[in-house]
Amino acid sequence: MDPFARHLAQLLSVIDLVGRLQPPGDEAAAARDAVLLARASTGAQRASLFQIDNADADADGPLWVVRLARSCSMDDGVDPVAAFHPAHVALLLAPLQSGAVESLGPLSGHEPFYTHHLHHEPQLPRFAALAPVLVDGAPVGVLEIARQEHPFSPAELACLDAASRTVAAAVYGTRRERSMQAMFTALLPELLSPALAPTSLPARLREWLSSRRMAPAERQAIAVATTIAELAASSPAALELVQSVLSATRKAFVGREVGGWSEVHGALR
Repeated sequence: MDPFARHLAQLLSVIDLVGRLQPPGDEAAAARDAVLLARASTGAQRASLFQIDNADADADGPLWVVRLARSCSMDDGVDPVAAFHPAHVALLLAPLQSGAVESLGPLSGHEPFYTHHLHHEPQLPRFAALAPVLVDGAPVGVLEIARQEHPFSPAELACLDAASRTVAAAVYGTRRERSMQAMFTALLPELLSPALAPTSLPARLREWLSSRRMAPAERQAIAVATTIAELAASSPAALELVQSVLSATRKAFVGREVGGWSEVHGALR
């Protein structure tokens, strides 16, 4: 347990140093900046970033749609942050299903998404374009641009697509960094206490993981570290076995493509 605790303490020191040299970005400011750049680069009159939770039909929770940021060519006093009614957001769900940019227009004045949310968005656009925001391949939101005069050109749609990738990196990348820092900060006192860590660490870390939104690969990587910590505290023989398996797996996968399962199986022999 001691080497594991020392390693995490070193990681926390690195995070603290990076934070002092470059303070972590503010998520709201990152969202505002990204939406402003999306509007300017596409010639849109308005741009908005929507976060969408539980859009998948198999999701356990209810559908949630929240506008995180909004940029308009003229100051109209509209609150950029707002919750949208899930019964009238089919327009936003379409690019999540296709996974691609969608250009719309000319739109009628009866599009449900806009007509049912005039209290949040008083401008009824004639033309709009929507791009899905993907994090680790999973849709988490939609970036919308809109204007009155004419449809968006292919070049402008390409800028929107690039802007959606920038949003994924700037906004949701910041969330991941803060999540990792919060985990190390919350668990470090017990990690540094050999008397407590072997019993409390696994349960607390699993509770922390279950309550936070993460990419599956990130969650699995932390779960592997937790399992290793458990083995280190209970069975040196099991830890040695896991280390051998991980070493062979690393040789098979890291730094080169794996031809198939037979290649992995050969590496593990």
